[in-house]
Amino acid sequence: GHTEIIGGFAREFYERNRAHYSRLGGDASAAQGSCRLPTAACNATFNLEPHVAQGIFEAMLAEAGVKVSFGAQVERVAKEGLAVRSITLTDGSVFAAKVFIDASYEGDLFSRAGASYIVGRESNSTFGESLAGRAVGPASNQFDLAVDPFDASGRPLPLLSLPDRTPVGAGDRKVQSYNFRLCVTKNASNSLPFPKPASYDPATWELLRRYAHACFPSDDPSQAPRKGCQFGFPSCNTQPVPNGKYDMNNCGGMSSDFIGQSWSYPEANYTERQTIWRAHRDYQMGLLWAVSARISRSLASDFPAGLSDILAHRWPTIPRCRPRSRKG
Repeated sequence: GHTEIIGGFAREFYERNRAHYSRLGGDASAAQGSCRLPTAACNATFNLEPHVAQGIFEAMLAEAGVKVSFGAQVERVAKEGLAVRSITLTDGSVFAAKVFIDASYEGDLFSRAGASYIVGRESNSTFGESLAGRAVGPASNQFDLAVDPFDASGRPLPLLSLPDRTPVGAGDRKVQSYNFRLCVTKNASNSLPFPKPASYDPATWELLRRYAHACFPSDDPSQAPRKGCQFGFPSCNTQPVPNGKYDMNNCGGMSSDFIGQSWSYPEANYTERQTIWRAHRDYQMGLLWAVSARISRSLASDFPAGLSDILAHRWPTIPRCRPRSRKG
């Protein structure tokens, strides 16, 4: 991206992130450049360790005198005309203010305030946007090798469904897939082993097993995968972060995105969202367990040793929610 457009509080955050690694030498405050990993030549670092990022946010909030109510969930809103005067949380807490700003992932405050919004994708004809609506999707998120998607009875394998016949450009209520951006490492001394989820079922990962076999027919770790295979460490969309760690993101036809399981999240109640959160966690835990220990020796040979920097040994409190087109 164009990092030169980043300013304000965001720029300050990234400059503090660079200053955290002052042991690298050089006067970070005098440098002017930006970088992905901290070096003496830059004063802003964009790739980060989660615990460092949390510490920076907490320090900035404390300096500004901001009190944070963690886990706050909006139950109802009191208004005068169109103006919001107070909000009541699910725990009974009431907050009154002259101005309320909903800067959340979910947008629950302005939804409960009666603001109009849209969930999903508008068609390309709604606002005359040629790229709006249902799309074929980038090739990087498709399988490049033929893999049989059906079981012995001719039914789709787990995690699959029959093709959607909605035409390209049409609108729908689907939102982009969610995942957890996990911090992983190959350093076994600085990691937690990938846990096996209680709900793990090897049959769930039959499609991944078949794809791995198509990429590594001999299952020989010394052999390179076939051309077109989207496997890498620990996915083909991984960015390094300081101290030998990596930011694992989604990549390929089957990865950390739990495809199709985010669609009900925007308008789900809080109990339902927790169920969706657990399903996403168990899916990604199962994926990591399957790849590192059960699917293929070729994959496991270049996979990380485990999770790193999971705050207090917890997973993030919400999955990585992509924008879902709520509009006031």
